[in-house]
Amino acid sequence: MQNSFKLFILAALAGIAAAQDSVELCTGANLGGSCVVAANTRNKCNNVGAAQNDQISSIHLGAGTACRFWADGNCQGNSIIVRTDVADLSTLGFNDVISSFTCFPA
Repeated sequence: MQNSFKLFILAALAGIAAAQDSVELCTGANLGGSCVVAANTRNKCNNVGAAQNDQISSIHLGAGTACRFWADGNCQGNSIIVRTDVADLSTLGFNDVISSFTCFPA
């Protein structure tokens, strides 16, 4: 019984770590439209998928995660750093322009 409890705790901690290292990208404001969750995004350049390229309007960050978003693929061009959820990227002048991103601990 104790071993199964330990496994449960380890699985819960792994789930927390995965949630912290994730970002949800949505094509509509207020996390609407089509959304994709990207995990394991820290400290590496991530290109968004073709269906979301230049279509992202809102962002939800996992706990303890911040990200830099670029207007061009391969983490090139104009960029912004986001440290909290963004319900509407148009308020930052970055709506429908994101092509790549990298995340890091907040």
